Amino acid sequence: MKPSDAQPRVPAASHGTHGDSLGDIMSHLDAMMQLMGAAWGAIHLGDGAIHCIGTHPTDIPACQCEAPPAIHWHADACHVLLTVRTSILGRLVLGFTAPAPREHIIAVLAAGLAHQVHGQSLQQRVTRLTGQLAMIGTLGRQNPWTAGASAQQALLEQITRITYETIGHDHLQLLLADDTCQMMTLVYARGPAAERLLAEGYRESITGRGIISWVARRGEIWVCNDVTHDPHYASHHILDDTVAEIAVPLHVGSRVIGVLDVQSAAPRGFDADDVFLLRIVADQIAATLEHARLFDAEQRERELAMTLSDISRVLCSSLELDQVLAMILSQIERVVPHIGTRITLLTDDTQMYVAAAKGYPDNSEAEQAHFAIADAPLAPAIMYDRETIVVCDAHSDPRWLWLPGTRQVRSWCGTPLVIRDRAIGFLCVDWNEPGFYTQDHARILRAFADQAAVAIENARLFDAVRRFSGQLEHLVAARTAELREAHDSIAAQTEQLRALVRQVVMVQENERQRIAHELHDSLVQAILAVMYQLHAIRRRIGASVPAGVLEQIDDSRQLLEGALLEMKSIIHALRPRALDELGLLAALKHFAQAAGEHHDGTITFRSSGAAYTLHPDIELPIYRIVQEATQNAMRHAAANLIAISVECRPNMLRVIVNDDGCGFDPGSTSDGLGLVGMRERAQAIGAQLSITSAAARGTRVRLEVPRSVIDGGPDHA
Repeated sequence: MKPSDAQPRVPAASHGTHGDSLGDIMSHLDAMMQLMGAAWGAIHLGDGAIHCIGTHPTDIPACQCEAPPAIHWHADACHVLLTVRTSILGRLVLGFTAPAPREHIIAVLAAGLAHQVHGQSLQQRVTRLTGQLAMIGTLGRQNPWTAGASAQQALLEQITRITYETIGHDHLQLLLADDTCQMMTLVYARGPAAERLLAEGYRESITGRGIISWVARRGEIWVCNDVTHDPHYASHHILDDTVAEIAVPLHVGSRVIGVLDVQSAAPRGFDADDVFLLRIVADQIAATLEHARLFDAEQRERELAMTLSDISRVLCSSLELDQVLAMILSQIERVVPHIGTRITLLTDDTQMYVAAAKGYPDNSEAEQAHFAIADAPLAPAIMYDRETIVVCDAHSDPRWLWLPGTRQVRSWCGTPLVIRDRAIGFLCVDWNEPGFYTQDHARILRAFADQAAVAIENARLFDAVRRFSGQLEHLVAARTAELREAHDSIAAQTEQLRALVRQVVMVQENERQRIAHELHDSLVQAILAVMYQLHAIRRRIGASVPAGVLEQIDDSRQLLEGALLEMKSIIHALRPRALDELGLLAALKHFAQAAGEHHDGTITFRSSGAAYTLHPDIELPIYRIVQEATQNAMRHAAANLIAISVECRPNMLRVIVNDDGCGFDPGSTSDGLGLVGMRERAQAIGAQLSITSAAARGTRVRLEVPRSVIDGGPDHA
């Protein structure tokens, strides 16, 4: 059937669709028909759709050409294959009522149309693949990594499935790098041989000669359309039909974390489009895997921080040294696996002994070990350089020193117990297989040892105070007996006893002050610094990261706040005695007078209003804030006049410290540890602290405690 010339030249209804780009293709076809004088035209695309222009036969001639020659004539219609390189995209059919142009003209114009179709098809493939992978990437950032390994595996399986369906070649493999043994390990596969490959556990060395090894080693894409002439190709008995292969590296920065490998049984099976699509897929897979790694690392760190915080509370629950050592040995298994663990302490500057051991055939034998630091090759690095050391195999390491009861040791990790930059001993764990402990174990053990060192030092200080108290009681009893036996010298002995008691009180107060200052200047300040760093990090990253990361930062800050409150409770126990004996106002007045005696300028104290009855836990922070502000003015501001005032108002207690010192610019200077400590003390009791200062204009520190806090006490705050 031939078309009628009387009917208008408009596109007829299509027998299918080809997306939004169909209009461009049909416009190209219409231009071709006008150049060649064709009466009608139709395009058969690979998806089965038929698109027509002009009045065409009811049934378009069924003759098709599936292989060269590319042009056939049938029933006044010219059938032309639309090909790009080796790919057949569809068929063009042109109907003529007048003499047709030469075939080479038809072939040239058809080639242009084929490239138009190919470009639109590639764009659609890229758009579809990008959309699918973007959806997967969104899912990967939000849900699967929090749902366990099964969800993670499902996500990567979905990525490989979409890639396989889009690329359309025979075999697709995803291999990930194992940095510890320099191997590429198959984790996902698609294609007829996928199950066999996964079941066999395919691996390839990064230093090998295969294409996958070369790509992993060089970080560059490799395309091979004829493996028989490729020196990098390494055959595999399962993929014995491979003729062409392409491997794309998965990049995270400069690191190659894996390889996406596609193999085809067709000769010259890959073109530039495949390379382009696989690069897109590789970038998405690499980003997904890196996100998973970062999330997993952050989750482990968060769990470790929570565990260490809990362990710290457990270790600080006792001040008996033997109990503390036993708790350390029992708690360490929560963070570092081991079969044996020991605590070795320093007796003097050079000698060490095993104070506690657990997990050995005879723990008492292990606890009999005594040695000099110089006699143990590993000890100086731990004790003097404060290094954490990992021994891969004690049987072959020349630095190893065998101690009694430790023949089971093969892999070993030791870390110092450090207090104020001084090692008081070391903590070690061991395993009965070589190469067990890693640097990650060493890092976690060091964090645990820092908590253990504090608990050991607190127990030692408590034991020293207790022994001193016992000695004091014995001395008082002896002196009392002597006074009873020598009645004629009772007056002198009584005075001596009073002097001794005053000295003891002073020694105890000094010891409390020393311990309080050491806690304030070391642990509390360190915790505060970390909290403000977390606050700074949270402010810096803002809302540019997933909400889960911000919540985890807030959780970490809450953990640090808990640890800070526990440390403050210890400091509160070591409060100045003037607060207990005289109350806040008298203690502040006494402090002002005492500070003035050691200051070249003038320090004044003034109070107004009816004094409140304050809870001791509110009095101490107020006292410490005034003390810190006054000492800052004396030490750093070179102030001549320092004025301390307390106003007992009906609705609040206001404390102000004014000085005429050099001042500072709060906007250009970050808060020092002293200022941070003042703010934390105010916050802890529910008070408001404001600091006003300017260069050469002095500093004003104002603390306001609401009446509700005063009446409710510290629990209310």
